[in-house]
Amino acid sequence: MVFKLTESSLCGAIEAVGRTNKQLGLEDNAGKLQFWFDSDPIALANQVLGTYYADI
Repeated sequence: MVFKLTESSLCGAIEAVGRTNKQLGLEDNAGKLQFWFDSDPIALANQVLGTYYADI
């Protein structure tokens, strides 16, 4: 195993990205968290990673 993320740290990271990128987020439906996105997942991943690494 290279690294391990807890559910809470992963949810926190998704929520943080979702505050600035309205194309993805988490939604709580009947006690179950669901990850949603509104565009092509590969293009969205490239956009999120590009924004993240541009800020470092």
